[in-house]
Amino acid sequence: MALVTLVLYDIGQDRMRLKVEALLRDYGLKRAQRSVFRGRLDTTHRAAMVSELSSLCPEEPLGAWDIQLYVISEDDFNLHVRLGRLGPISDEIDDNEEVVIL
Repeated sequence: MALVTLVLYDIGQDRMRLKVEALLRDYGLKRAQRSVFRGRLDTTHRAAMVSELSSLCPEEPLGAWDIQLYVISEDDFNLHVRLGRLGPISDEIDDNEEVVIL
């Protein structure tokens, strides 16, 4: 069963960040915020993505980096509320959710 997968990251090194973003897009995830991607993945694809993300992460420090994955049921995800002003990445957000713009 595909569950909503959120990937949050803070990666200081541009080259590594671009590789991570490309990998997330390859798995069909869409940008939700500058450092957040989301999409629906089943267990097999999520495990494969985590494995590939791990291989991108250097063992020796090349700058600060942190990647977090959260798995949320569809019902729980549908309870989310979005507030804010859409900025330059808003055209990358590809979903039909209702947005409250302040």
